[in-house]
Formats: sequence, C-alpha cells, structure tokens
Amino acid sequence: MPFDIDFKKQIIDKHSDLWTRKAYKRGDVLLTIGSIPTQNFYIETGMARSYIYEDDVQKEFTLAFISEDKFIPLYRDFTKELEFPFTVEVIEDSVIWGINRKNYGELVQREPALMLRLVAEWAVEIQMEIITHAKNLALYDLKTHYEKFLVTKSYAHRIADTYFASYFGVDKSTFNRKKNE
Repeated sequence: MPFDIDFKKQIIDKHSDLWTRKAYKRGDVLLTIGSIPTQNFYIETGMARSYIYEDDVQKEFTLAFISEDKFIPLYRDFTKELEFPFTVEVIEDSVIWGINRKNYGELVQREPALMLRLVAEWAVEIQMEIITHAKNLALYDLKTHYEKFLVTKSYAHRIADTYFASYFGVDKSTFNRKKNE
C-alpha cells in the first residue's frame, strides 16, 4: 500500500535532525548524469524533472516529473554509490529536504521496517511513471497523451511547454502545434 503524504512528512518531521532543508531556484541541478549521488531528496514544495541528453541527436528527453510531497527516487544509485543515469533539474522554485549517506544509514538503523517500505515505494513510483509514459507514447498521438496527462496529474498546469516538448520527444514549436490541432 503506498504511503500517503502525511506519512512521508512524518518521516522527515520525526527525524528532522538527519535532514537538511534548502530552497532551490528554477534551473538548479540536483544531480547530473554520471555523478555519484551524495544526498537523497524529498520535495516539500515545487517540482523537478529527470532527463537524459542524447548527444547523437542533440536533444533532451524528459523521463519524469517529480512534484511536491515526493521523494526523488534514486535509492540504488545513492546507497550503492553508483553513477546516476540521468540529470535532475528543479523546474520551479522549490523547497527540498536532503539526507546524506551517513544520516541515511542512521535513519535505516532507527526505522528499518519503515525504510524497507519506503524504498519499495520509491521503486514502484518511478517505474509506474515511466511505464505509463512509454505506454501512452506508443498508444496515443501527442495531443491525446498530453490531454490524458493534464487530467491525471494535478501539477500539469505548472509545467512549461519546453519541458512538455522534451517529455514528448519533440521540439517546442511541434509540441505547441500538435497540442492545438
């Protein structure tokens, strides 16, 4: 059963001595492709996106949007000190909590069952987001996919067209033309 928002907030409130709260501006980058994550993040307010950049086509592809009251799912890369496979960029001014590796270890010691449940949710959240996006790209034209996104994501109205274009794998002018057809 997924965590509700209050439960996630309780994790940070109960163990606030392990977390650091920081304000970020639109355009700030939390993680880059190839970096080793030194913190894990929870978005209190605001939004970020994860994306890759393909040199051979000179194009960004947004993989997912992460809105407030969500953890940025990077558990495997964070705990095993692996290179991160994409970039995470803040796309609107945000307040984000971070926990470093040492403090995360302490949190796991304090709340082992809770952390197992949380890690499972991180994995499911990002997998479902990417699977749904891939399915919708395959099944629907851009306009239909965009309209479904607007209906199912409460934060959709806050996403700039540039990021939507990247999410749908097209340039901004193509996105604007197709969404208005």
